[in-house]
Amino acid sequence: MKAKRNFLVADIAYLGMLLLLFVCILFISENPDNLQKNSIILAAVLIMVIITYFTSLTAGLVLNIVMIFGYSVYVIVSAAYRGITVDSNIYFWIFWTPCITVTAYLFARRTLSAEKENEKAQEQLQRLSGVDALTELKNMRGFEQECNVYMKISRRYNMELVLLVWQFRYQRELSQMIGEEGLQKLVVQVSQIIAACLREEDAVFMLDNDPYLWGTLLFTNAEATHIIIERVQKELEHIELKSGSGKHLLALDMRVGTARCSELVQSPFHFLEQAKKRAQYDV
Repeated sequence: MKAKRNFLVADIAYLGMLLLLFVCILFISENPDNLQKNSIILAAVLIMVIITYFTSLTAGLVLNIVMIFGYSVYVIVSAAYRGITVDSNIYFWIFWTPCITVTAYLFARRTLSAEKENEKAQEQLQRLSGVDALTELKNMRGFEQECNVYMKISRRYNMELVLLVWQFRYQRELSQMIGEEGLQKLVVQVSQIIAACLREEDAVFMLDNDPYLWGTLLFTNAEATHIIIERVQKELEHIELKSGSGKHLLALDMRVGTARCSELVQSPFHFLEQAKKRAQYDV
């Protein structure tokens, strides 16, 4: 509802800007004798509009007052010096200048506000959908739901349940070397490799993206867990990483943490926290 209101105000402000600009064009065309002077004033007003866009409405209106006051003093002094009447064009600029500033500010701010609301809605939709948009893996919401089921099965049938988490060891430095776009492509590659190395009944999740964190739920024992970790790491070594300049090859280094489901595990998040703590000790 708020986004719709923002878009409505932005549309009205946009139409108001177009109307004011059309009126200004008519005014300037009706006064060809003052074309140069009016063009200079129009350029100054547009500069103030740009400043208002990047600062605030208050700053824009203050600049308007300063310009109108300076221009009015100039016109009055010039008219008194020449012994002529004050040019009536001054009244147009006194009213038109603040109007264009306000409408431009409303259009810019309401548009930005609507875009932010749209981004929040997209993020909320992604969380509620249970799927990560980049990797198409199940996200934290999906993990919470499925981990509860896995834990119940593990306890009912006395099956060993293991949670593996994976994360980049130096994500910030890696992002600086290969760029944000390159990092996203790498995340997709890593996701595909982890999923390909597991069985169909094993679950793979994208648990976080700042930093990126993968999680896998497996019914397996300690020996098989080490085999799976080695298999995934061996496949990850095949990924060729190049720096942004393309001159240097980079090594992909990842942390791995494991946790076993026991009677002490109280919830999926407690289970995850244990695995993340183990990953911190993977040096």
